[in-house]
Order: sequence, then structure tokens, then C-alpha cells
Amino acid sequence: MPLTGPLGPAHEFSSEKARKAGEKGGKVAHETGNAHEFDLEEARKAGQKGGRQSQGGCS
Repeated sequence: MPLTGPLGPAHEFSSEKARKAGEKGGKVAHETGNAHEFDLEEARKAGQKGGRQSQGGCS
């Protein structure tokens, strides 16, 4: 049986609500010093990895 909340099943979370919740969590993480700060090299590697992943092996 799925988990339910006061407004229905827990999995019924609109993309707008999810975006707002993520934004709020990110702001709190930065305010409390718990957020990870990417340096230039980490960001470059993550971008390359994401680019390879999204291409699905196609050239």
C-alpha cells in the first residue's frame, strides 16, 4: 500500500513543488555550511561525465 499524505499519495508531488522544495533545501544547506561547493576542476569533470551520459553513446 502506498504512503499517503493529507492530499493523497506521497508520490503525487508536482514538478513545481519538487523544484521549490529543492531550492529551499539548497538555500538552507548553503546557510548552514553543509552544501558542497564545486571547484573549477570538479565542475569540469562533472560536466564531461554528464555530457557523455546524455549522448547515449552516440557520436
